[in-house]
Amino acid sequence: MGFSFNDKKKASNAGKASSRKGVKNRFPNKLQREARLTALEDFISCASNGNYYVYYHINNKTKEVFYIGKGSGNRAWSKEGRNELWREYIKGGKYNISLVASNLSEKEALAIESALIKVNNPITNIAHAI
Repeated sequence: MGFSFNDKKKASNAGKASSRKGVKNRFPNKLQREARLTALEDFISCASNGNYYVYYHINNKTKEVFYIGKGSGNRAWSKEGRNELWREYIKGGKYNISLVASNLSEKEALAIESALIKVNNPITNIAHAI
Protein backbone atom coordinates (compact mmCIF):
# COMPACT_ATOMS: atom_id res chain seq x y z
CA MET A 1 0.00 0.00 0.00
CA GLY A 2 1.56 3.32 -1.10
CA PHE A 3 0.91 6.99 -0.55
CA SER A 4 -1.93 8.56 -2.48
CA PHE A 5 -1.74 12.11 -3.79
CA ASN A 6 -3.96 13.31 -0.91
CA ASP A 7 -1.69 11.67 1.69
CA LYS A 8 1.35 13.44 0.23
CA LYS A 9 -0.54 16.76 0.20
CA LYS A 10 -1.56 16.31 3.86
CA ALA A 11 2.03 15.45 4.82
CA SER A 12 3.42 18.48 3.01
CA ASN A 13 0.87 20.78 4.68
CA ALA A 14 1.47 19.42 8.19
CA GLY A 15 2.66 22.13 10.56
CA LYS A 16 1.71 25.01 8.27
CA ALA A 17 -0.29 26.88 10.91
CA SER A 18 0.67 30.36 9.74
CA SER A 19 1.63 32.26 6.62
CA ARG A 20 5.01 33.03 8.21
CA LYS A 21 7.48 30.17 8.08
CA GLY A 22 8.01 28.50 11.45
CA VAL A 23 5.41 30.61 13.31
CA LYS A 24 2.40 28.86 14.81
CA ASN A 25 -1.02 30.48 15.07
CA ARG A 26 -1.29 30.85 18.84
CA PHE A 27 -4.82 32.30 18.85
CA PRO A 28 -6.95 30.61 16.21
CA ASN A 29 -10.07 32.69 16.72
CA LYS A 30 -10.87 36.34 17.19
CA LEU A 31 -12.61 35.87 20.57
CA GLN A 32 -9.51 34.30 22.14
CA ARG A 33 -7.32 37.11 20.83
CA GLU A 34 -9.72 39.79 22.09
CA ALA A 35 -9.92 38.13 25.52
CA ARG A 36 -6.13 38.11 25.79
CA LEU A 37 -5.92 41.76 24.75
CA THR A 38 -8.59 42.72 27.33
CA ALA A 39 -6.62 40.94 30.05
CA LEU A 40 -3.48 42.80 28.99
CA GLU A 41 -5.31 46.14 29.04
CA ASP A 42 -6.51 45.40 32.58
CA PHE A 43 -2.94 44.57 33.64
CA ILE A 44 -1.59 47.74 32.01
CA SER A 45 -4.14 49.93 33.84
CA CYS A 46 -2.88 48.59 37.21
CA ALA A 47 0.79 49.35 36.51
CA SER A 48 2.89 51.37 38.97
CA ASN A 49 4.99 54.49 38.46
CA GLY A 50 8.40 54.08 36.84
CA ASN A 51 10.64 55.23 34.01
CA TYR A 52 9.79 52.57 31.43
CA TYR A 53 7.15 52.28 28.73
CA VAL A 54 5.95 49.82 26.08
CA TYR A 55 5.48 50.95 22.49
CA TYR A 56 4.34 49.86 19.03
CA HIS A 57 5.93 50.70 15.70
CA ILE A 58 3.10 50.80 13.16
CA ASN A 59 3.32 50.74 9.35
CA ASN A 60 1.76 53.98 8.03
CA LYS A 61 0.20 52.32 4.96
CA THR A 62 -1.04 48.98 6.30
CA LYS A 63 -1.55 49.99 9.96
CA GLU A 64 0.24 46.73 10.88
CA VAL A 65 2.07 46.62 14.22
CA PHE A 66 5.46 45.45 12.99
CA TYR A 67 7.44 45.91 16.21
CA ILE A 68 6.69 45.93 19.94
CA GLY A 69 9.30 47.15 22.38
CA LYS A 70 9.98 48.39 25.89
CA GLY A 71 12.15 51.35 26.62
CA SER A 72 12.97 54.46 28.55
CA GLY A 73 14.08 57.88 27.42
CA ASN A 74 13.88 58.17 23.62
CA ARG A 75 14.20 54.43 22.81
CA ALA A 76 10.89 54.28 20.91
CA TRP A 77 12.06 57.06 18.56
CA SER A 78 15.65 55.85 18.14
CA LYS A 79 16.82 53.93 15.08
CA GLU A 80 20.02 52.86 16.85
CA GLY A 81 20.45 49.32 18.16
CA ARG A 82 17.65 47.80 16.05
CA ASN A 83 17.76 44.28 14.62
CA GLU A 84 18.34 43.59 10.94
CA LEU A 85 14.69 42.62 10.28
CA TRP A 86 13.55 45.97 11.68
CA ARG A 87 16.07 47.94 9.59
CA GLU A 88 15.05 46.11 6.41
CA TYR A 89 11.35 46.62 7.13
CA ILE A 90 11.54 50.40 7.61
CA LYS A 91 13.33 50.83 4.26
CA GLY A 92 9.84 50.39 2.77
CA GLY A 93 8.43 53.59 4.22
CA LYS A 94 7.43 55.62 7.23
CA TYR A 95 6.04 54.36 10.51
CA ASN A 96 4.17 55.71 13.53
CA ILE A 97 5.01 55.22 17.18
CA SER A 98 2.28 54.48 19.69
CA LEU A 99 2.88 54.27 23.43
CA VAL A 100 0.88 51.37 24.86
CA ALA A 101 1.71 51.90 28.55
CA SER A 102 4.01 54.24 30.46
CA ASN A 103 5.25 54.94 34.00
CA LEU A 104 6.20 51.28 34.41
CA SER A 105 8.97 49.51 36.28
CA GLU A 106 11.38 47.63 34.03
CA LYS A 107 9.90 44.33 35.19
CA GLU A 108 6.34 45.45 34.36
CA ALA A 109 7.42 46.79 30.96
CA LEU A 110 9.19 43.54 30.11
CA ALA A 111 6.14 41.46 31.15
CA ILE A 112 3.75 43.59 29.07
CA GLU A 113 6.11 43.66 26.07
CA SER A 114 6.49 39.88 26.18
CA ALA A 115 2.74 39.28 26.46
CA LEU A 116 1.97 41.68 23.59
CA ILE A 117 4.57 40.02 21.37
CA LYS A 118 2.95 36.64 22.03
CA VAL A 119 -0.53 37.99 21.21
CA ASN A 120 0.36 40.14 18.18
CA ASN A 121 3.36 38.24 16.78
CA PRO A 122 4.90 41.29 15.06
CA ILE A 123 6.97 40.53 12.01
CA THR A 124 10.23 42.30 13.04
CA ASN A 125 10.49 41.19 16.68
CA ILE A 126 13.15 38.52 16.88
CA ALA A 127 11.40 37.15 19.98
CA HIS A 128 8.38 36.09 17.87
CA ALA A 129 10.47 33.30 16.30
CA ILE A 130 11.42 31.77 19.65
